Amino acid sequence: MLRIHLMGHVHVTFNGQLVPLSAKAVALITYVALEKMPQHRERLADLLWNTVEARKNLRVELARIRSAGLHIFPPSRQLLSLDHVTTDFQDWQAKQHGDLNQEELSVWLAALRGLPLSGLEDLGSPMFQEWVEQQRWMFSEQIENVLQLMYWRHQRAQQAWATRAIVSRAEALGFEHPGNSPEVWHDAAPKASPISNAHAPATAFDGEPSSLRESEGARELVARVAHTNASASVVVPEPALGAAPLSIEDLRFDRPLERRALQSVLRRAAHKPQLLMLSGEAGCGKSDLANEFAQELDAFTVQVSGERSCRLALATLAQALRNEVPSAASSLADVLLHPSSLEDDMIKVAVALSSVARATLIVVDHAHLASRDLAPMLEFLLEAPASHPKVMLLLSRKAVHQTPLSRAMLHVDDFAHVEVTPLAQEVVQPVLEAHFPFTSSEAAHAVTARLLHTSEGNPAQLRELIAHSPDLVGADYTLTSPSAIDKYTSEIDRLPAELTEALGRLSVIYGRFGEQLADAALDHPGADGTRHVLREALERHILMEAEAEAPLRVPSFDVATAPSDAPPLYLFRNEAMRVALARQLPHLVRQDVRTRLVHALAATEPGLASYYAQRAGLQEDAERLRLAHAAQVRGARSVAHKPASFAVVTSVPHVSAPPRVLVDGAAPVTRQGYVLRLHEGWLSIRSDKRFGAPYTLRLLVDLPHTQAGEAVPAEVRLVWRLDVFNGGAALGPSRAPFALRVRAHDADTAYAWTPEHSSDYMEDGVWHRAEGGVVFGHWMEHVVRLTPEERAAGRLELSVRAVDVSLTIGALAWGPHDLLSAHSGMKGSGSAVPEADVELIPVRFFETNADALN
Repeated sequence: MLRIHLMGHVHVTFNGQLVPLSAKAVALITYVALEKMPQHRERLADLLWNTVEARKNLRVELARIRSAGLHIFPPSRQLLSLDHVTTDFQDWQAKQHGDLNQEELSVWLAALRGLPLSGLEDLGSPMFQEWVEQQRWMFSEQIENVLQLMYWRHQRAQQAWATRAIVSRAEALGFEHPGNSPEVWHDAAPKASPISNAHAPATAFDGEPSSLRESEGARELVARVAHTNASASVVVPEPALGAAPLSIEDLRFDRPLERRALQSVLRRAAHKPQLLMLSGEAGCGKSDLANEFAQELDAFTVQVSGERSCRLALATLAQALRNEVPSAASSLADVLLHPSSLEDDMIKVAVALSSVARATLIVVDHAHLASRDLAPMLEFLLEAPASHPKVMLLLSRKAVHQTPLSRAMLHVDDFAHVEVTPLAQEVVQPVLEAHFPFTSSEAAHAVTARLLHTSEGNPAQLRELIAHSPDLVGADYTLTSPSAIDKYTSEIDRLPAELTEALGRLSVIYGRFGEQLADAALDHPGADGTRHVLREALERHILMEAEAEAPLRVPSFDVATAPSDAPPLYLFRNEAMRVALARQLPHLVRQDVRTRLVHALAATEPGLASYYAQRAGLQEDAERLRLAHAAQVRGARSVAHKPASFAVVTSVPHVSAPPRVLVDGAAPVTRQGYVLRLHEGWLSIRSDKRFGAPYTLRLLVDLPHTQAGEAVPAEVRLVWRLDVFNGGAALGPSRAPFALRVRAHDADTAYAWTPEHSSDYMEDGVWHRAEGGVVFGHWMEHVVRLTPEERAAGRLELSVRAVDVSLTIGALAWGPHDLLSAHSGMKGSGSAVPEADVELIPVRFFETNADALN
């Protein structure tokens, strides 16, 4: 039996024995076999030889095939075909349906020796080379799909040895983490779940079902390349037998800050029509807040799509008003059936609105997609006289200065804006504890922290994650929700094709990137072309300008010192947007971009270049760059000197949770890649889930002035807990990651805690003492007895540097002074919205990033 081996370097065997053939002969047999149709000799000659003697060369090659013992092509036939031939890919694909033990799985994975059809890419005519690329792409896609199915089958069976082997082989071949397919996601879901979605999804104001069924259209599940430390897992018992099934809709999360802002608007509406905008990413809870607001207002509510034209939006209002205002039914029917000028019909609708015998709420859904042409009509309808309260509510996925409609309405008096912030620990944990029997409060805290990190505090993603892991044990806390990715598909589909292709290539870059690296990734190099892509992506808010690293003050989280004037760096709006673009890119294009990035980064960032080389299948380059990175790190961390004295650090691995301070909390703020919140004396820090080189977060805490004659305290007491940590070692960082670092400001000594083993090192002129005693999921206490020089600094610096991290500092004391509690009630840029006020949008805005590029 003739067998063609396609996976890796192509070769041919007959009855299990290797047949010695030339590369052209192998290419000829492969082409005829895969095309599965008779091929004329003249066509084959033109495909494989670009010379005038192509037919002669074909005859010679056919003779060599016969002399090798393969009588598969009769010498007299003009049409060549192959029967009774098999490929290694067919056999490999068939074995996915069998139950493979550990040894059999290893053999099955070992068959993936490299990219399909290797060795044929430089042969023949350009037409043949294009055919090879097409076939390779097709086989690569099929291999990737099979690996996904196998991964999830073993994931459901909780066979970690198998999933690790599959992931390792997939990444060695340059494929994405094997978890990106809708069938895979649903097939992987538990068959019998105590969380059921028995109720039909309620229609949400932003056009998305508020129940989990919105995720049923998910096309892909993309896993994070980084894996959170396995020791961070917390076992939670399954719900008790006989317990009533929990509907996903029962998981309701309070929004105290946003509700207070909405209540303030409600009070103002009694005196004057109000214009309010709720902004936040898809699934953040805008619809839930709008529903609650409508119920509290007890209003006649009508929803208008921001994607509609003025005429269609007016028709929607007229149709809704016909039943509410019977006296205006005739004039409203004319608006629908016999429209006149737009201005005349606007007046008819405004008159009908003024006749509504109760409060009116007009909801403009998807305001981020609305044209500025809607603004004059909406403003006229809002300001038309009415005898009852009137509120116009805009729901947008983008901030107020990023949408044409809201920018056109900035001059409206009392235009209020409420940004829907991520869910907080103290909001989610009580809800989970009410529905799941946790063994302890610490276990509940750990699971909640990991869920919030994975979902980024997004309620829709959080519910989806819980629904697919109903006992909270089997949840993969490194995954990006497929529905979160799918929600950006429609936004991507609206982009011009050329921009989509360019952004797809940029999405292969992890984390922040500059113009030079973007130029290397794009297919049309040149400063002007790259700047055009960046400018258009910034204008459409697909990309954003990355914050520069700079120390932040506590509690305001404002920049303490101006960052250096360095060229700007860019990143995608969020990780789900980047992944949504990357998954549309063919595998071969991803490999091409990775190869370009290897060459661009080899000299300056060999560690990251090694990672890209490994993903691109360039194993020799990856090893060479890995050694270069190791040498670079050794040189950068070489010990020039050691400080004369060190602080004394004592640790207690398990302590009780510190008490909270009952003062108003602040809304979470995002700074330099981390979500920060100081609430009731606890400081929480969570990474924003982007995969790439992390920021070094530096928080400055001022020490209180001591009274005359009062002794300067010597000890700093730190009580904290770590629930998620991944330093990103796979990315080859040039700077050492750590979960938490403490030092006196500008001191030449620092004390760094990380769950991974580390030795002391020098970095940027600062001697780092690697401290131990770090455990996951428990409160820890560390007491640092500062040296006299460190005490005189007058300010502490807390730092975090990790790809994935979630930690909480419950107490930070300097002698008798509780530093965090003293700051908890203070107002800063991250302070809570006052009960009697909401943030008012200023009329004037500073230039956008796109304007700066112009």
